[in-house]
Amino acid sequence: MGGVAPNEKIGDTTSCEIAKFVRANTPYYLPNFKKIKENKKSKFNFSAFLFSGAWFLYRKQYKIGIILTTILFSLMILSSFIEYSYVVNILQNLLKAIGVANTADLTSEKYSLLFNQIQALDLSQKLLVLAPTIIKIINLIIMIFSGIFANKIYLKHCTKTIKKIKEKSITEKESAEKMQVLGGINLKIFPFILICYLIIKMFPYINL
Repeated sequence: MGGVAPNEKIGDTTSCEIAKFVRANTPYYLPNFKKIKENKKSKFNFSAFLFSGAWFLYRKQYKIGIILTTILFSLMILSSFIEYSYVVNILQNLLKAIGVANTADLTSEKYSLLFNQIQALDLSQKLLVLAPTIIKIINLIIMIFSGIFANKIYLKHCTKTIKKIKEKSITEKESAEKMQVLGGINLKIFPFILICYLIIKMFPYINL
């Protein structure tokens, strides 16, 4: 229980009910949930920061998990498409223009020449060259958002779902069965996410 009394109220729900719903890693979540309710403060969730949409899916918050995962995968696909369809060719031409075969041969002087070449590109080409970096920044913003707000979003999900279960369940056994289905974690989601990630990362290297 993480030092939280079983019958202590966290909003309209007892900590014992939340523990039965959360199941995995309750010593972390219960004190955090209590702190959120008492002073609106929450710890930064590093798991949600690192895995973002996948973490929400892992914790059975499917709506926000699907939205974030779709956004992140779409950005990854877009970044790979732009990079391998346009940016690689543009940079190769710029490197040839300054007399360098590849980026490994760049010296400080050559870096300066390359920067000048990039500055001389037209606006559309500049945007293409910068696009992968801009997309990485957007990804980082989503990851930071996930880390900051994950615990608050999860608490809301827990209390809201528990309330619905209690309203619709007739017996304690029925309530416990619904807690088992809707609460806890989804271990099957990570292999699926990992496979999708590897496919997206490897796709540009596959010669069809």
